[in-house]
Amino acid sequence: MGNGSIWKTDFGQGDYSHSYGYNAIGNLTSVDGANWSYGAGSAGPHALTAAPGASFSYGDTGRQSSRTIDTVTTTLGWTPTGMTDTLTTDLTPPPTPGYSRNSHRHG
Repeated sequence: MGNGSIWKTDFGQGDYSHSYGYNAIGNLTSVDGANWSYGAGSAGPHALTAAPGASFSYGDTGRQSSRTIDTVTTTLGWTPTGMTDTLTTDLTPPPTPGYSRNSHRHG
């Protein structure tokens, strides 16, 4: 894998170009010069640990334990069998779990 470019035409207000970088194992490492990082600490080689405006942390088992996007931090808890157990956020007010018309859970 290497660096690549994708050109779009007649999309929005004219032509534009974006550049994308990839590492040897296929991870997206940059978008238009902004860097993305993977595999720090206990994160696996494909686990995103940093992106523009975001950071991600992983526990000893390699499961995501928290993420901060912009200024909102979300903490995840896991069952012994690998199912999400708890999810807390410092978003004010917190999102209300619910279901959309097509039965997809949100919140």
